[in-house]
Amino acid sequence: MKRPAALFLGGSALLLVLVLRGILDPSVERLPGIDSSHLYTWELYTRSVLADGRLPFWNPYHFSGTPHLADPMTTVFYPPAMLLRWLPVPAFLGWMLALHLWIAGAGTLFAARAIGAGWLAASAAGVAVMLGGSVSGWIHGGHLLLIYSAAWAPWALGLAI
Repeated sequence: MKRPAALFLGGSALLLVLVLRGILDPSVERLPGIDSSHLYTWELYTRSVLADGRLPFWNPYHFSGTPHLADPMTTVFYPPAMLLRWLPVPAFLGWMLALHLWIAGAGTLFAARAIGAGWLAASAAGVAVMLGGSVSGWIHGGHLLLIYSAAWAPWALGLAI
């Protein structure tokens, strides 16, 4: 049973790298989506304040100043963001996207197996969730936070079952 899961996890990671190769290259300065510039600026601000050895409690550059650390959309202490923060910001956003699509696919595989689907059907469902439906529209629109959030839903469903 571990072999089909490992095949899906490895194969889906390779598929995502192939499909998203244009935004995963650290030398390419392309943001994933037309509306992801606010994520870019938030990440730049987060990194600049953390580099000074402080916590980014307040962002004076957003409107007339807004809470930064208290805003979950800035992903300051979000574990996947902390794991990938060593990458340049455009590549960071691309790899965050790829990681969350992979998390969604793996969670769908888990949830499908939890309800009794076979390996082939569960794998097809995982790929469909990773790259099908609204995902391409969310990526094009730059709605990465929506993808980050939705990636955990199959895991919650599978664990609830």
